[in-house]
Amino acid sequence: MDDRSHGYERLAETFIRARNEWIGPDVVRAWAEECAPGSEVLELGCGHGAMSQVLVDAGLKLWAIDASPTLLAAFR
Repeated sequence: MDDRSHGYERLAETFIRARNEWIGPDVVRAWAEECAPGSEVLELGCGHGAMSQVLVDAGLKLWAIDASPTLLAAFR
C-alpha cells in the first residue's frame, strides 16, 4: 500500500524551487499580531520554513513539523 502521507517528499525539491516567499506573509503577519508576544504556535506542515520565519520575527515561539525529511532539512 502506498503511504500518501509522504506525498510532499516526492515533490519536495520542486516545492522548494516553486515556492514564492512573498505570497502569504502578510496574512501570516496579520494573524501573528493577534497573538501575545511569546505565544507558542504549532505549525503543521511547515515545509521549508517560508512562513515560519514570519512567525518567529513576530516574537512567537514556534514548534514546526513536516512529514518530508527533505523539506525539514531545508527548514533547518
